[in-house]
Amino acid sequence: MSDLQIGLDNTVSAIQPGLVHSIWSIDTTAIEGTLEGILKHPSIYNATLVTSIDSTFTLGTPPHGEPSISRTYPMHQGTKPELWLGDLTILVSLENLHQSVFTYFWRTLALQLVKVLLISVFLLLMIRYLIMRHLEKICRHSTHSLRSTDPEELVLDRQEPAMADELSKIVKFINKLQDRVRDQASELHETEKQSHLERVEALQASHNKSLFIANISHELRTPMNNILGYSGLLQDTAQSDEQREYIYAVQQSSESLLAMLNDMLDLSKLESGALESDQCPTELKSLLQETIASLSSKADAKSLTIESYVDAAIPKKVVLDRVNLLRILECLLSVAISLTIKGQVVLHVVPVSSSGNTLTLRMAVEDNGAGLSAADKRRILANTFEAATAESLPEVGIGLKLALAREMIVLLGGRFGIESEVGKGSTFWFETDAGLLSAEDLSVSSDDSALQISHLLLADTNELSLRAIIEQLGEEGRLQIDVAKNIKDLEQLLDQVRDTGQPYDAFILDETIADSEDVAVEQITGLVRGIRQQPEHRSVPILVLSPHPKVETITHYHQAGASAYLSKVDRELVVRDVLYDQVTGRRSNAAMVLSPALARSLEQTRPSHGELYVLLVEDNEVNRNLARKMLEKCGCRVEMAENGEVALQQLGTGQFDMVFMDCWMPVLDGYDTTRRIRASNEPYRDIPIVALTANAFAGEKQKCFESGMNEFLTKPIRYEELAGIVRRFKEGALSEYV
Repeated sequence: MSDLQIGLDNTVSAIQPGLVHSIWSIDTTAIEGTLEGILKHPSIYNATLVTSIDSTFTLGTPPHGEPSISRTYPMHQGTKPELWLGDLTILVSLENLHQSVFTYFWRTLALQLVKVLLISVFLLLMIRYLIMRHLEKICRHSTHSLRSTDPEELVLDRQEPAMADELSKIVKFINKLQDRVRDQASELHETEKQSHLERVEALQASHNKSLFIANISHELRTPMNNILGYSGLLQDTAQSDEQREYIYAVQQSSESLLAMLNDMLDLSKLESGALESDQCPTELKSLLQETIASLSSKADAKSLTIESYVDAAIPKKVVLDRVNLLRILECLLSVAISLTIKGQVVLHVVPVSSSGNTLTLRMAVEDNGAGLSAADKRRILANTFEAATAESLPEVGIGLKLALAREMIVLLGGRFGIESEVGKGSTFWFETDAGLLSAEDLSVSSDDSALQISHLLLADTNELSLRAIIEQLGEEGRLQIDVAKNIKDLEQLLDQVRDTGQPYDAFILDETIADSEDVAVEQITGLVRGIRQQPEHRSVPILVLSPHPKVETITHYHQAGASAYLSKVDRELVVRDVLYDQVTGRRSNAAMVLSPALARSLEQTRPSHGELYVLLVEDNEVNRNLARKMLEKCGCRVEMAENGEVALQQLGTGQFDMVFMDCWMPVLDGYDTTRRIRASNEPYRDIPIVALTANAFAGEKQKCFESGMNEFLTKPIRYEELAGIVRRFKEGALSEYV
């Protein structure tokens, strides 16, 4: 700005003498020429001269708002300074000045940036040399140390400073850390080595424990087999009432001991935390009835009724682990029966929630026993093996079964709980997931046969039992079901038939409608005879249900005219099928239908026809004699061998119909003996072989089948099971294996 002002002053000083002379001489042309000369200055764009005689001369562009400054110079006569001739005002534009300033600024900035860049590069090179190369070496060394089992010590390529700096501290720390890692790696290696040795020892110990338990199981089952077998044979001999009582006590104690042994073995198998699971389509009603059937004799001994109920919202078939759920339900139902003094035990299944193709079910067993204390509930739910010490449980075996059920439920991913109050009974429940079948699978498994009846009379006192049958038969759509809860109600309904002229197409009568259990058979047979005497009911199906059916009662109901005598245990499985067969004529009305278990009991009372020639291979003399007596009772002629070598010799000399083979024997065991029989070209190579084993561990049955055996019996041998196998062979049922 000062340079601009100096330039203006110099310009005006140069033209001032000539301009003063032109003003003095009033030379207008010269004045304008002088002003034009002033405008040639690059920064001046307007010049105005105001003379003392008020003449104004203006040249140049008037200002339009651009940045500018004005400067006024007075004009005086050179020889007479006091003589003022006028003022010269000059307007100067600052744009060129600004442009110059901007140009100077950017030039200066560029120079400074270049300087900064050069300085930065220099500093970076210095940092690279003094610091970064050492940090890079530290990084490379650290990476190598991670991959190396024995890394070298870190040393930087520089002279060590007199005083430790940050790099020296880092190097020292890394070397110390490296030494610690090396020591810890060595310790870890030793620990790993020790852990591996301990794991091998633990596996060996577990294997030895399994062998020990298997041997103990075998050794315990052998005398148990004899106790149960001989006590069973004793029951078929002449006895006094006192002897019969003693034999019954021996059998019951032996059964309890055997059940406890099985539970302990199952618990020991679950210690590993593994549980084999096999998901398959299952009919829930069938599962519950199978559970009840397995414990019906225990309930009958206490005159207890077992009721089951499956909620109607649950599909007929779902996908679940049938085998393990059956074992869990058996444990819980056995506990409920043990805790109940009189009355009934209820087993029911209800849906909890549904998500996609998965349905969560709650299965519960209710009893009306003494109940559990809060402390015992906590003990059972908190610790598997403390369950056996619950003070509210009358028997040690009950706690063992609860512990087994709880452990199995947990391993299957379910939830287990107990609802109980002292004096109000208990409910043992668990929740588990079930898979839903596709519509196609359901249509394949459904039964398209409909009952051709429209009017049914159902007589029962138990609400849950009534509900189960009504829901089962209510699916028939147009079927009308009339309910009678006692004999009086039933007689009133029969009287209404005479008035309305609408007879019943079928009757289901439960023995519980009688006044008491002692007169149940007499009253129900009387009702059946009365129904048969009515012309409209002379040929309709009459099904009698009993909580405790007896073989000796079959004749009474058959003579009275009953169409079927069924156990309530089999209600869900057979009632509808029996009704269908009776209505459609698929089964002759002359033959009374019996529950499967009742039919088997009746069959056992009949004499055996046709003698079988059997080879019994057993090393234990007591077991051998017991099995021989049982087989002879089944109508078999028995030859005996003490090991597999002797058995092979005897097979070559006799025409045997079947072989009962013990699995664990000296000289030659049952597995190898069976393999030799199947591998031979002798006529007996296809003979049916039944395994006899005291080994109750999982996989034993499969092992027997893989060796070539056809059937499997676990000691202690039950006469009913043995007789069933002999009967099936006589009927040709074993031919499918050979």
